[in-house]
Amino acid sequence: MAPLKRSDPTRPRYHPVPKWMAVCVVLFLAIIGLPACQSSSEVLNIPTEMPDRFTPTTASTPTQTAEPTPASTGEIIIWLDWEPEEMEALQEIIQSFLSDNPTVDFSLSYYPTDELMGAFEDASRAGTPPTILLGPSRWGPRLYDGEMILDASSMVNAELERRIHPTAWTQVAYDSHMLGLPLEFQGVVLFRNRSRAAEAPRTVELWIEEGLGQREKDQTAIVLDLGFGFSAPQLSICDGSFIGPQAEIALELPQGICWLELMRDLRAIGPALMNSDEDLSMFLASESAWLIEETSRIGELARAIGVTNLKVDPWPLYEPADRPLQSLVWTENIYLSSGIPTKDLEVTWAFVEHIYSSEAQARLSDFQGAAHIPVDTTVEIIDSNMVEMASMLSSGVPLSLWIDLEDHIKPIEDAVGDVIFQGVEPAVAAQLLIDIMEQVHTPSEG
Repeated sequence: MAPLKRSDPTRPRYHPVPKWMAVCVVLFLAIIGLPACQSSSEVLNIPTEMPDRFTPTTASTPTQTAEPTPASTGEIIIWLDWEPEEMEALQEIIQSFLSDNPTVDFSLSYYPTDELMGAFEDASRAGTPPTILLGPSRWGPRLYDGEMILDASSMVNAELERRIHPTAWTQVAYDSHMLGLPLEFQGVVLFRNRSRAAEAPRTVELWIEEGLGQREKDQTAIVLDLGFGFSAPQLSICDGSFIGPQAEIALELPQGICWLELMRDLRAIGPALMNSDEDLSMFLASESAWLIEETSRIGELARAIGVTNLKVDPWPLYEPADRPLQSLVWTENIYLSSGIPTKDLEVTWAFVEHIYSSEAQARLSDFQGAAHIPVDTTVEIIDSNMVEMASMLSSGVPLSLWIDLEDHIKPIEDAVGDVIFQGVEPAVAAQLLIDIMEQVHTPSEG
């Protein structure tokens, strides 16, 4: 499972796209006549149609943007790490915006995921940031504390606030500040290969029976990755939480025991592991029936096993608690750089409003294209898998913006590993986890 597998939790989104040169994408130059974005020495040759995968190359510095034209009414610079299908949809949205705002200058720069945040921070310190950064919700607090992004609360009107799902708003709420705007739901869901399992498991008990039945046939129902992305949100089934709204430790012993007992029960479904890609590899090869994975993988999974074979299942019911298992959810956000000139801020916000238009949201949520899971509750979704993912994430457990890899994620995973792989009693492992987390120095403690 991809999410938060001991990778940097400030990067909850995983991209399988190889690294390629940070470039200034030509926005339909032949159609709309925009000048190519130039570096200080040369114009980069960019393919007019992005391939599915890129040849890995690297660049030590980002491409510089072109000087605004004399008639320009503002400049919008966007940095992002999107994939080709997403970029194509965004380019169409930009083109539609430019049809009504032809004097606005645009530049769009791609960075590999593991370079984007660092590049933005470097540019912000140098006083040359883009106007818009598109990145995961976990980045918000660090960027805001570094005075690199704006509080958007004064710009959001009541209609937009109403349209965006409340769960999505949790991913920009930081004390009393609004760290940008949520654009897309992302998270962890349950995929099924229909050729390996005909029906979704209604309960965890039935899922375990299915797993045992497949093992008797020398088959695998699921390779269960119990890493943070799947295990952590299940604490909500026990009415528990790891981190409170002000970064305080919220875990209590009864809830911790309940949660680890649940993890132990789930162990019976199939082979268990921690932070490995073995589960993904087996599912891609049609060697397992189910996969717990990020929503952003859906295109890759569909190509591997076939669109008609891929199904997103609702989480099965855990009968002892009379509640279904839960998804971990976060968002891709729109961040506005601090220090944007007034003219550029006005036109940038006009573009942000355009992104939330019904036409733009429909384009981004097209399953055959960008396949974004919309945070806008007014967007109609047609594809059944997209509908199921939207339902699971909108009712899921939001990723805490206070979560930390070493202070929180590692101890949480260690507690699960102690119970599953070492046979430690849940009560012992839960108490040890609480003791470790209470030693963490949190922001509220100064």
